[in-house]
Amino acid sequence: AKEIIENRGVVLIPAFSVGRSQEVLVTLMAYDFDGIIALDGMSQIATNILLAYPEYIYNWMALKRAAEKARWMKSIKERKKLVEKPVAIVAPAGMLLGGWSKWYLKKIFGDDRNGILFVSYQVPGTLGYRVLNERKICYDGKEIEVSAHVDYFDLSSHAGRSQLKHILSKLESPEKIFLVHGEEDRIVSFAEEIREEFGFDVEAPAIGDKYRIQ
Repeated sequence: AKEIIENRGVVLIPAFSVGRSQEVLVTLMAYDFDGIIALDGMSQIATNILLAYPEYIYNWMALKRAAEKARWMKSIKERKKLVEKPVAIVAPAGMLLGGWSKWYLKKIFGDDRNGILFVSYQVPGTLGYRVLNERKICYDGKEIEVSAHVDYFDLSSHAGRSQLKHILSKLESPEKIFLVHGEEDRIVSFAEEIREEFGFDVEAPAIGDKYRIQ
């Protein structure tokens, strides 16, 4: 990000509103990023909610300082002026499927001084996935190459296999465990591992499956 700013470019960081945007703000501050940082969209609302509950936030003061440093975008006029100068923009949606990140993308993708830095997993089929892996965008009905620098930084906040097993090892005879939010083949295989290692009753629901919780 620093190199792009020093080259007079705009850095777009598409980020999920809850958690990831705040993590990016704090990370930029931790690495002494001294350029302009802009915060936009639903990330503003989520940040305000998190700041309202300091007792639940790890390093709340760091988030408060980062939020105070950032410029909170409020109008189209502000946004149009923003992309005319070096700036790092944190905005949802994290996969460029909507929100202000998609608007900014269309403003900066054609200039090789600019950069698009992804900090979240990009689901195949999303605009973010295509920009990251194919460097292309559909604009005005045409398929155009993305000239801006594109990179990916893994800031995943999901627990991995070993971490999930560590959590399971602390449980005392759970009645049932449901595995969700993952690729089907991996969830099914992980369910089998849990049965073998812990003896727990595990379900790996398919899309459309229904369960009654009593």
